[in-house]
Amino acid sequence: MRHPPRQLRRLPGQRRNRNLRNRAQESDSLNMAEKVDRLTRVNALLKRELAEAIERDLVIPSGMLVSVTEVNVSVDLRNATVYVSIFGGKASDRQAVMHGLAEERLNLQSRLGRTLAFKHTPVLDFRLDTRTEKGDRVLELLQQAEREESGRDE
Repeated sequence: MRHPPRQLRRLPGQRRNRNLRNRAQESDSLNMAEKVDRLTRVNALLKRELAEAIERDLVIPSGMLVSVTEVNVSVDLRNATVYVSIFGGKASDRQAVMHGLAEERLNLQSRLGRTLAFKHTPVLDFRLDTRTEKGDRVLELLQQAEREESGRDE
């Protein structure tokens, strides 16, 4: 006759019960949830600090807006991908801003290292975020299709 798992006990010198192993696996899954929560908080913190530093330190041509849209930090907190959206200006101006970010990367990393209490300061990798432009293009196409549809109905 088998006893329910909650009534089984590990006696000294005997093999571990399967039920004890399952509890260990449950605690591992809780630790993973804590890690995900920590990464989310670190991403938000880095996003805020980088946005302030870029606004303060980077020389941006007039009529342009640079925004940090997303930060993804690796699990070991050693690398971070920073997605930047640039509004206004020509394509050459946008490339110049991205080049300026690449040149200022080490200064931004050292500033993060001084302001944040991390064991390792993440290495920053800046990438241009084009999701908003793609979204605007989709909305523009939908509006154009609506106008064509209403023109046919009349």
